[in-house]
Amino acid sequence: MRPSWLIRCRLTRSVPLTPHARSVIALAEEAVAHGLEVCRDKQFFERQREEYAARRQVLMDVFDGLGLEYTRPDGSYFLLVDMSRFQIPVDYVFPDSINGRGRDFKYVCVAACLAVQRMSD
Repeated sequence: MRPSWLIRCRLTRSVPLTPHARSVIALAEEAVAHGLEVCRDKQFFERQREEYAARRQVLMDVFDGLGLEYTRPDGSYFLLVDMSRFQIPVDYVFPDSINGRGRDFKYVCVAACLAVQRMSD
């Protein structure tokens, strides 16, 4: 919630409340407050932590399979991977879906593809 202060006289005390009550900000504040109340009942944050841990483990398994070093996160979803030892074959043809993307993105896509190939062999 965003606290607001207003100095006014008795005759005009309802004037600023009416526009504020109908503003987009007030509606958004109420929606967020309701969401925070509901998320406790549905255990949203607990479930989200478990889902993130499972997704992070998939990435860690891929990088372990390729022998790449990375930081093991503690409470984070992100992994910092040392890709300096990883070399993309010169004749590797990138899928159209990743053409135009950055080199780091391509490294991760190629690493994942190679890891999946190794797991299936």
